[in-house]
Amino acid sequence: MSSSPARKLGSWLACMVLALGAIAAADAPRKAQPFTYQDINPNSPSHGKRLSLPKLYAERGVVLNFLASWCDYCWKELPDLDRLRQSKSAPIVGVAADEYGDVGPLRELLVRSRSTMPVLLVPKAEIEAMSEAYDHRVLPATYLIDRLGRILRVYQGLAPVAELSARIDSELVSAPSP
Repeated sequence: MSSSPARKLGSWLACMVLALGAIAAADAPRKAQPFTYQDINPNSPSHGKRLSLPKLYAERGVVLNFLASWCDYCWKELPDLDRLRQSKSAPIVGVAADEYGDVGPLRELLVRSRSTMPVLLVPKAEIEAMSEAYDHRVLPATYLIDRLGRILRVYQGLAPVAELSARIDSELVSAPSP
């Protein structure tokens, strides 16, 4: 039994609609996994305090930067992020989610860097869950999260500072209230 051209066209259109729907769903922002961790940066005003992701993004959104003591690019990027953090009203926060051993080297690097950016330490027992929730493949990795907790953008590797600055202004700080 052969199909009519109209039936074939209808089937093709239905497949295209389903495919476009799947693409749109894949592009939809996903929700950031909430967490609360301690700031381990001795230079940070919030050193020693536990910071909650939902509270960090609630007002203006947040920029999360995943880093590690062994990641040279993370430390290369840190001064730019720190300057950006001081010039923007959206918070920029570091997250160390892979320090399996002693965090001493990480703290030493933070002290030497003079960065005042909060850096939250993910406990060893939660590292696997964190890596599943935030599935970047390289470090540094930078996430833009809006006021509703949606991940808008992910930069894997060094984030282009000028673009990141513009995105903070357009997608976080000046975004309309929910």
